[in-house]
Amino acid sequence: MIDGVDIECTEDLATIWESSPFLDFITKVNEKTGEIHPKKTAKYRGLIFELLQKGNGEGVFCSVRGSLHKYYNEGKHNADGFTFNALQSVILDLNKKFGIEPQSAIIRNIEFGVNLYAPEPVQNVLNGVIAYKGRRFDTLNDGRKRLGVCVPYQRYTIKLYDKGKQYGICSNLMRLEFAVHKMAHLQKYGIRTLADCMRLENLHPLGGVLADFWGDVIHLDKRAIKWREMSNFQHKKLLYYASPQNWEDFTRVQRTRAKKIYKTLVAKYCTSTKPEWLKNEVLRVWENLTQNIGETMPYDLPKTNSPKKVKNVYDLTDIINGYFVYKNAPQKADVFFKYFGTYEPEEIETHEQENNLKEERETEPPFLSADIAKGNKENHKTGNKCKKCKCCGSDISHKRAGTKYCSKKCNNKINGKKRMKAQKQKRRQENKSLDKITKLWRADKIKYLSMDIAGECVTLAPQEITTDRETINQVKKIFLHPTDGRYNDFTLTDGRARKLLRLINKYNLENCKK
Repeated sequence: MIDGVDIECTEDLATIWESSPFLDFITKVNEKTGEIHPKKTAKYRGLIFELLQKGNGEGVFCSVRGSLHKYYNEGKHNADGFTFNALQSVILDLNKKFGIEPQSAIIRNIEFGVNLYAPEPVQNVLNGVIAYKGRRFDTLNDGRKRLGVCVPYQRYTIKLYDKGKQYGICSNLMRLEFAVHKMAHLQKYGIRTLADCMRLENLHPLGGVLADFWGDVIHLDKRAIKWREMSNFQHKKLLYYASPQNWEDFTRVQRTRAKKIYKTLVAKYCTSTKPEWLKNEVLRVWENLTQNIGETMPYDLPKTNSPKKVKNVYDLTDIINGYFVYKNAPQKADVFFKYFGTYEPEEIETHEQENNLKEERETEPPFLSADIAKGNKENHKTGNKCKKCKCCGSDISHKRAGTKYCSKKCNNKINGKKRMKAQKQKRRQENKSLDKITKLWRADKIKYLSMDIAGECVTLAPQEITTDRETINQVKKIFLHPTDGRYNDFTLTDGRARKLLRLINKYNLENCKK
């Protein structure tokens, strides 16, 4: 639904705003000269009210910018559903409190979009987007936090990002949004003032604009591709189309031809139907939001001052607008929660945290193709239980027996953590051994050392070690043989080995000088 706006208001509202009990205007003052900046600003429930003196001093520019969705939620968040009925109530409230007439409030910029609950982490969806109409996606950041991707145009910008990550409320809440910079882009829909946003016939076609994004985007889920069934030429062709740079280099004719070949390959060898599912979901959600109902849909977030504390879907529910919603979550994945519409029992995949993706799921993901969803053994041998990737939890039933991961990326991620854990444990053990070895060496209980220097084995007694720093830096591993029979042989590697050699070498060089 409509979210962010930049509205130009009439001049006569300046006196009303300055005398309003809801607004406290502030301005900048030059401490040296005492000059007062001509611009005044005030914030109220997610909106910024601005008063700017004209250059000739004969009038004032009045404008309002911010999120109407946040205004409805008392300026706290815009991560829930915002219906057409709620939009009307916000516009009427602005007219009542601040005298903003919808017919004369001209919209300069506007944002519209939908919040969706994806059946898997949003990052998996973002990783699959490649290009949109020949343009690659740019990174969308919120400070230092990477939220998603965007495609900027002269008249508008398309944003696709992780809304749950922005507010820390849910790992699979995604937002698709169009930020219109030039209102000429929406001229054919008859949207120019706030009054136009109160007409359902003007807003209803915008759902199709959002849904068309998934029809024009190039999206590839590499984990759902049947690579083994493809020929070498088809394999290379699909990987070639998976590069955003290639789509930017295509001409219009080349892009049309490439898109046709790409869709043919994906339809034949990809088991995922994400773009189609998301397109239908956008249409369903927009249809739900634009219903002119008397009560707001019972899926709003609780009115909390810190929505980032909310971690799970079931934490977002309570008694809202007279609707009872279960506060305690079930133990299994069959959560009775539906984001859009009424609350009916429905099985939805959930996880408590974004990194806890190893939990067994009992339902089929809706992104699977029809053959897999129906359990067709001829086209896809799923068995009685659907196999899941041990890293991300995606379906790997179409891969060969014994497969644990959906892709090399997931394989490297899990094994990298295992290697790092083993290396840390190895360092702790060797650091303990280094203390014992140092005491044995000072007590002259080390018989000899076998060192691996640039692939060659060199055996010396401790008192025979006199060398330079460059030679010590080439040592990768040393074996120590103590004279005390109570101790077994020791092994040191990398930094621990070089640390011991530098200690022995320094001691021997000092004795040689004496």
